Amino acid sequence: TSLELMLRWRSALVMIARGGLKPVFWVEAVVRPPTINTVMDIYGKHLIEALMPQPKQANFVHFEGASFAMESLCKIFTRLRFEEVKKEYLAPFYSVLAYHLSKKHFDLITNELLINCTDIFTSKLPAVTCLIPFFVSSISKVWGYTQMKTTPVLVRQASSKILSSIVSHPFAFLDAPYVKLHGAFPLLFSPKLPELVDAQSLILHIQTIIKEGLTNEKDSEALSHLLWSFSTFGSELSLHCNHLFIKVDVPSQTMIIEALSVIMEKLERKHWIP
Repeated sequence: TSLELMLRWRSALVMIARGGLKPVFWVEAVVRPPTINTVMDIYGKHLIEALMPQPKQANFVHFEGASFAMESLCKIFTRLRFEEVKKEYLAPFYSVLAYHLSKKHFDLITNELLINCTDIFTSKLPAVTCLIPFFVSSISKVWGYTQMKTTPVLVRQASSKILSSIVSHPFAFLDAPYVKLHGAFPLLFSPKLPELVDAQSLILHIQTIIKEGLTNEKDSEALSHLLWSFSTFGSELSLHCNHLFIKVDVPSQTMIIEALSVIMEKLERKHWIP
């Protein structure tokens, strides 16, 4: 009867609501999280164009728009589900980062780059270590006495975290040939530092950054990453000291002593509270 049919239909709806029964017309949609390639297929061209200077345009006019594009691009490559990235996306992404990291002064775009690339060297992106000289070049400006006054604390925190992820890298390549990949974007370093020509000169740059950071930084989160970098650097140096003594002109052990002196002075004056 119609009443029986209605009761059966009502029971079926209750079971469907409870997940115990699926009608024949039930359609399950499998939603997969986006990948780097799928997002870049849609937005990649526009983001890259927004971040590379045009031939007749020396400087960026719309910094806020470009900084938002940088934030989006970095998040796409470091936070989305990983897959084998298409070459037509990977090379422009690296070029964009290299261009902005090699600029003489920080701006909104560089700030967003550093803040949103804290995990880039722990990602699975292929050949990402080719960007280490560019990041070292940019981070070396963070804790200079004049630059630090205008550098936002979030940028200093991000820079210290990035530094902690790359500090041991050059020690693993002491005997490897150094391939200069930054010809198109000249790197700018302090005149006190040697030209970046191999892994050992990179070590000298990193040790200088650590010392300047420990000397000038006051933020607790940034300091925790800097102290971790210092600990890792000291461990790596002890492990490779015989090798370094043969080829490095400036003994890195001096930096260890100087950095320890800075740490002790800060603690004694209660500038830091452990």
